[in-house]
Amino acid sequence: VFYPQDIMVDMLAGSRMCGDPAFYKELEMFFGPASGYKYDVIHFNNGLHGCCNNTQLSPDIYVNGYKECIELIRRLQPEAKIILATSTHMTFEDHSPELLKMKNDIVKERNDFVRSYTKENNFMLNDLYELVAGHEDKYPHVDGVHFGEEGKKALADAVVNIVNKALGRENTVSD
Repeated sequence: VFYPQDIMVDMLAGSRMCGDPAFYKELEMFFGPASGYKYDVIHFNNGLHGCCNNTQLSPDIYVNGYKECIELIRRLQPEAKIILATSTHMTFEDHSPELLKMKNDIVKERNDFVRSYTKENNFMLNDLYELVAGHEDKYPHVDGVHFGEEGKKALADAVVNIVNKALGRENTVSD
């Protein structure tokens, strides 16, 4: 029997990036005491913001901002299990191969940081990049950043599976 009070899912999405003071304020409102919620699991990704447009952050600003975001979340939700997710690649058709490679190299660099930071802090890792990279035929993008239905389903299933794992529950979707 399912009781709605047993599960609650929230999503904070926007265009703010790690290192943006306004993003920290959003995190404080979302995860802080004013929200009234205690989270068991937090799945976090913020890799493409400041990478795929004209607001490219330096690696130092991104890394320091990312660490500050996670430290803030840990302070506000100290009992929550943290899952960090890598970012997916981009496939902008209107970009030159050189520009697209440069942007995807930034994604790869950020993902390398997320993988090492995850390991250093004993967080769980959801490697969404590895799931879809190299599978453009199976998981095509609709706009260079966002995936079509098959890709969205594969990514959503990966999130459900790892959240279930963090909760000690049996997976409800196939790998």
